[in-house]
Amino acid sequence: MKIVNAKGLTLYASSGSPPDKEGHLMKRGELNKSFQRRWFVLRGNLLFYYEKKGDREPIGVIVMEGCTIELAENTDNFTFQINFASTGYRTYFLSANTQETMESWMKSLSAAGYEYTQLLVADLQQRSLEASAEQQRKVVEEADRQSRLLAQNYTDSQMLKDTASNAQVTRRTNPFNSRKSSGSEYDAPNLFNAMELGEPEPYVKSHSQAVLRDSINSNNDQTGMSTFLKMHNEVAKQIELWTAEWKHKQLSMSSVA
Repeated sequence: MKIVNAKGLTLYASSGSPPDKEGHLMKRGELNKSFQRRWFVLRGNLLFYYEKKGDREPIGVIVMEGCTIELAENTDNFTFQINFASTGYRTYFLSANTQETMESWMKSLSAAGYEYTQLLVADLQQRSLEASAEQQRKVVEEADRQSRLLAQNYTDSQMLKDTASNAQVTRRTNPFNSRKSSGSEYDAPNLFNAMELGEPEPYVKSHSQAVLRDSINSNNDQTGMSTFLKMHNEVAKQIELWTAEWKHKQLSMSSVA
């Protein structure tokens, strides 16, 4: 499309901002079907072409909207075409000197239109939503995993406590093994337990239970015999005391009768 009195487009074409793409291409004329070498500059959705590189004003512009970029048919060189869907618009034939240059220009021109930008924005928005949903899913999964770990740790700690509690051995004690309030003698049942088990206290304070047993069972050990006689005398005294108390109670009951 020729530029006629389009100062705004001319200023935009010569702006100092870097172009999206620029380079030499061969362009086929509308009336003269021969190819002529032109300098092309792509800015946004506008493809400007100059007669030669370095010219200040373009000789034409192609608006890259509502068009498709396709390979040209029945050509032997690296030629592609710009086709417009609306009727009344010409088809542009452009040719590059290499396969790589042709592919590069076709990709750049295909992405220059507003429709492509709109599709790109929609795709980016969809990816953003999917990424957000995925991130939320990961956050929920991580929270659920942490909750399960905490619950498992709590259960394990409770099981350890129960195991430790069950593992504790309760020491069995004889309820009759209790001292009198004075702490100097054993109660009557405990006195016989002490005699049977060889309890060293309060009879032999400086020896262990094993030493006391050995002392009692040894006929040749004078210390063991002395301890046994002392214990025997204390038992006899305790029995005499109980006997006196019993007789006193019997006399009291007879007097009342």
